[in-house]
Amino acid sequence: MYLWALLNLGACYTGSLQVGMASTSSDQPGYSVVTLSSSYGVRSLKEERGEDGLWLVERINRRDRNHMKDGTRLLVPTDWEDELDYAPFPLQIAVLESVPKLIVVSLRVQAFAAYEAGQLVYWGAVNSGTQKQATPATLYHTNFRSRRKVSTINRSWIMRWYFNLHSSMGVAFHQYAMPGFPASYGCLRLLARDARWLYNWADEWVRSPDGGQPEVFGTPVVVFGDYDYDAPPPWEGMDQDPAVGRVGDGELLRSLEHYEWAIHTREEIRRERLSAR
Repeated sequence: MYLWALLNLGACYTGSLQVGMASTSSDQPGYSVVTLSSSYGVRSLKEERGEDGLWLVERINRRDRNHMKDGTRLLVPTDWEDELDYAPFPLQIAVLESVPKLIVVSLRVQAFAAYEAGQLVYWGAVNSGTQKQATPATLYHTNFRSRRKVSTINRSWIMRWYFNLHSSMGVAFHQYAMPGFPASYGCLRLLARDARWLYNWADEWVRSPDGGQPEVFGTPVVVFGDYDYDAPPPWEGMDQDPAVGRVGDGELLRSLEHYEWAIHTREEIRRERLSAR
């Protein structure tokens, strides 16, 4: 019971911890705008930039290629750089160097980042919940996973590379249609390639021998911020100012500070319990 009760500690902790962070370089990548047409579409983008380049365009625009139709306005990178250079998150979170794995999700910029020992190793796009079914911003953990899960809301909805975050609220990471804006019932939709990577990278919880409450938590996931449903998506303005689609140090600092103690405490318990097995 002690371990499971810790699940709610992050929601009540209000200490003023000092979070040290190292940011990305001030030299941010540039973007240009293209409008798709019958003569210049997804196939043209793939021929020019390759599969990895098209995947980067999908992530930058928070939409999958099936939602890139004639007339769609897309941001494309002006130069090919390391994909982490386009992440809207800092490259390092110094205060979490002792945490093996951490996922952060910004609802404001509709993106996630994965960190190992405080270092950014991966990022991707999300489409979160609609205004009526908004994804709650809080501390989660990756619980259990399934390569294919059928939705309990509509059995025609097949969720691939599913990783549960909160069973009773029905919040999870999974691959599904990405139209480029919050469109889910509360889950965090991912591109197929990102969903598969996260599925294989994050850790599941460890249940007790009787199958009851978990003995240890999975990978911590901090969902933070608010999406402005009445304004244009912030990333659409990155051709004029790349910073508008990024998560600033202060923004991320305030979000992590609220949960830092719970994250460190649960990770210590995880190490102790797994090493004793």
